[in-house]
Amino acid sequence: MIRRVTIYMPLLAPILWKGIPPLAWFVTPLAYVLAIGASLLGLAIQIRNIMPFFDRAVALLLRPMPKSDMLWAEYSVIGSAVLEEVFYRFGVPKSDTLIGLVLSAGLFSIPHAINRQTRKSMTWKSYVTLGVLGGSWFATTTISHSLLPAILGHLVYNSPKSISLAWRYRVRKSSEIQNASV
Repeated sequence: MIRRVTIYMPLLAPILWKGIPPLAWFVTPLAYVLAIGASLLGLAIQIRNIMPFFDRAVALLLRPMPKSDMLWAEYSVIGSAVLEEVFYRFGVPKSDTLIGLVLSAGLFSIPHAINRQTRKSMTWKSYVTLGVLGGSWFATTTISHSLLPAILGHLVYNSPKSISLAWRYRVRKSSEIQNASV
């Protein structure tokens, strides 16, 4: 449990040297359109990689997931979106927009390549998509002076993972109930 919580601590580093990030809701609508639109486009590009997570037969083949594991996984998916935005968008220098954009895009894509679990399932198209998303979310932070559009965009992009975790838990649970009643 401690590892599950502390793994995200380094992502809070920008807060230590820059303070609390700006989280204004009422910013230019363009920022929300860009953040969410980029996320939806990224999901459309990755749809073939996402759909197997919603296959009932696949869900039944996977090991049962205890409720506590499912909740920790949900925490991880949601928490990582918020904390990664703090680190990759708020923590990146904004003195030169082009350098900030490239840094933000690259820094967002590279850790997914380093992580053994994500590396197994990702293709070059996945890394390019993540780079473009990272750059788009940096642009939304730059034009809006708020981290919220980027956080919402990231949550939209992570939503299939979050939904599939809950769905997989529900499928397995209903299967267990059916088998117990037979």
